[in-house]
Amino acid sequence: MFGPSYSNKAMLLAVAGLKELDDWIEDDFQNYPPPDIPKNNEWQRTGLGDYFFNSDKKEKAQRRSVFNFGVMTGLAEHYFDGKPTEFDKFLKKAAMSGIHFPKMVMKSQSFAQKYPREFSIGVGWSNEFRKRRNLP
Repeated sequence: MFGPSYSNKAMLLAVAGLKELDDWIEDDFQNYPPPDIPKNNEWQRTGLGDYFFNSDKKEKAQRRSVFNFGVMTGLAEHYFDGKPTEFDKFLKKAAMSGIHFPKMVMKSQSFAQKYPREFSIGVGWSNEFRKRRNLP
């Protein structure tokens, strides 16, 4: 009765899936670009001017970050077998173990409501990613 409602197997599979994602997302993104999601050269900032004055790149960076968060969420949802109320904890724990910059990616959760389309595209793209990488 105490402890998480999800299984250890679900957590292990989610962490493995997120590690695979962390290793391959850039290659897969270039080879299988999702529609209407900014490419790297569209959002990456190149100088101080971009950091302070380029609101277009800032907006595109947020959209791309929400897409990435959607991909992570989609992968974690696929493996999750617990109570819905525990999903956010499950995702955070899996992200902390499975990706290199979890806090930066999890921060984009706050933008997800602002860009629901990008989040939804990310969730859908995660299913395709899982199939391409032959993940369970």
